[in-house]
Amino acid sequence: MTGHEPFDDLAAAYALDALDVEERRAFEGHLATCAACRDSVAELSRVSASIGLAAAPIAPPASLRERTLARAIGQPESARPTTVAPARRSGSAFNPFLSFALAASLIGFVGVTVYAWMLRSDLRELRATVAALSDRTEAMRAQLASARVDAARLVNTISVLRSGDLVRVDLRGQGSAPEASGRAFVSPAAGLVVKAEHLPRLPSSRTYQLWVVPPGAGHGSLVLGSVLAEHRPSLQAKAAFWPRVGSVAPRRRRVFLGARGRVVFGLWGGESNPYTLRDRLVTELGDAAYGPRPLDFELLRKLAGQPGVLDFLEEAVVDPLAGDDEDRLRNALFAPIGHVAKPPTAHPDRPRAWITIEGAEDMDPAVIVERARTLAADSRVEQAEGFRWDRLNLYHPSVQALVHAAKARSEGAEIWPAAPWVTPSGLFTRALGTPLAEWTVPFPTGTRVRAPGLEAYRFVVDELSELFVRGVEAK
Repeated sequence: MTGHEPFDDLAAAYALDALDVEERRAFEGHLATCAACRDSVAELSRVSASIGLAAAPIAPPASLRERTLARAIGQPESARPTTVAPARRSGSAFNPFLSFALAASLIGFVGVTVYAWMLRSDLRELRATVAALSDRTEAMRAQLASARVDAARLVNTISVLRSGDLVRVDLRGQGSAPEASGRAFVSPAAGLVVKAEHLPRLPSSRTYQLWVVPPGAGHGSLVLGSVLAEHRPSLQAKAAFWPRVGSVAPRRRRVFLGARGRVVFGLWGGESNPYTLRDRLVTELGDAAYGPRPLDFELLRKLAGQPGVLDFLEEAVVDPLAGDDEDRLRNALFAPIGHVAKPPTAHPDRPRAWITIEGAEDMDPAVIVERARTLAADSRVEQAEGFRWDRLNLYHPSVQALVHAAKARSEGAEIWPAAPWVTPSGLFTRALGTPLAEWTVPFPTGTRVRAPGLEAYRFVVDELSELFVRGVEAK
């Protein structure tokens, strides 16, 4: 509803002087800024004024004055001299039919105005009812979708628990969550069910993830790299994108000119301390890192001064960052980071520790693994995953498509020298020569993330379609 509509129905009442003091004051304040209401009041005022002037004026008879004076002084009417009124001219004769017609017109005008007012009120109530019913329908759809998901989970849980090859595994909390506990029910034929308790509370923007690495799994990136290289001629493209779906639309859409790399390797046998190995690797890689380029420092300074950037960074990274704003950004994007994961129980088919190193520019996964083998001494090091660090040119067709899309769908592009997480972009760049430009499509405002609905998916598909068209048309 606009600012004019609440006063649209008051014009007739104002012309007839039927508003109370507060309504009249509010309407006159609106009248000073609304040409439409001024025109309506002027027209209605002319109609109401013409009603009293439409009939010809009638002169009162002279006897009326004599009778009035006689009553005032108590003189009998018979003692007064009688005066015969002059005959009226035909041109000024009283026309009762015309007066009746004008009165009927006034009644009809007021009736139509009141009826229109009532119709507007009924229409507003009907719209409010339809909106409420629509919200209830969407809520019921969301509840139905959630119920279907819950039913599917229940069916899967029952199938796993009834399987004949069921294996139960008890889990214990470690590190920063010693009180946490869990239980896993594994069936090679039916699937997996996991229940965890007493986990530390996370911020609303983060959630727990369960990673399952069965024996013989891994090397996915290595296999994918060889497949991409094998089909390189048929997979060439002018622009390529790595889409994500987000829950919140930022004020300015983020465009990343690179992505961190990652290498994961297992430490088998021996006595090497995995935490010491991780720390030594991070130190050596940090000393050898190329670091930010001149353009990167300029972008970092701009980012550090923009609102919301550091909040987004805190949500995106796992470990808290130290230092001032620009140092936190630089470390999150360019400094090598290491993690250690140890299985709760030793098993001959599993390494005794997994070490993950997130690298920055010019850090090849194969080189990092060779460094680890040199430092591991008596332990065996086997690579499981490897994604290269990647860098996109600002004038690449994919990046230009993202910049134009950001201008069309937000206040503009927020250029980052790199993403604070790992993507397969470097893998595609090495195998195909075509990097992946990351782009996040937010759901429309008010979308239930757990049950988005068809309209939300249509919004995502429309934006991705527009993005690919821009990528094809980019020079």
